[in-house]
Amino acid sequence: MEKVLKRVLKLILWLNGYTTSQVTNAKEDAEVIAFCNAILAEEGYPDNYLKMLDRYTKNSVAFTVRYKGRLIGCLRLIDPAGPCRILDFWNVVFPENVAVLQAREMGSLVIAKAYRGKSRWPITALLDTAYSYSGEHQINWWFASAYQEKFEKFKTMNPSCTVLEMAPPTQHHLEFRERYFDFFDKAKIAVIFVFNLEGASYLHQFKRILKQKFKR
Repeated sequence: MEKVLKRVLKLILWLNGYTTSQVTNAKEDAEVIAFCNAILAEEGYPDNYLKMLDRYTKNSVAFTVRYKGRLIGCLRLIDPAGPCRILDFWNVVFPENVAVLQAREMGSLVIAKAYRGKSRWPITALLDTAYSYSGEHQINWWFASAYQEKFEKFKTMNPSCTVLEMAPPTQHHLEFRERYFDFFDKAKIAVIFVFNLEGASYLHQFKRILKQKFKR
């Protein structure tokens, strides 16, 4: 059933003008970085935070969603074996059943403002592409940070979302927070959570999309 729904979803995305891909070259990655930084700057993120994001590009894989050829969204999966934004700021405690090296931070999830809220197609397309990549590379878990409202939305998509516990910050965490205080002062209320990709369901996705469609 899931395989059938996956094919149906891809067809629907294509018919609606959305295409997705994994970034595989430096030119496209530069385009994604410029796109992401421009939108985050508009939303008030400080310059030093945008420069900090460069720290995570080399040990991450980026994905894009385009609408009729135009870049409208991106997402990165960051390998915690290298620099990792969440682990730089927070001393999180993963559950015993989570193999950290089989997990990735879901970061830089950005959708152009004009394509937010109208439908779930852009974010669904991105998550689907990253989900497929994860399945092909034995990545079983994603972890992320989000404000409470967005966390609740992710939880409806994947009920396995679990809030992570925090250990006292180390010297590294304290220094990093001080260096990027303008960001951390806002982000410190974020929810840090992890979820098992086995809990992701195309059926859940379709139910959410249909529910949103008929609310209009």
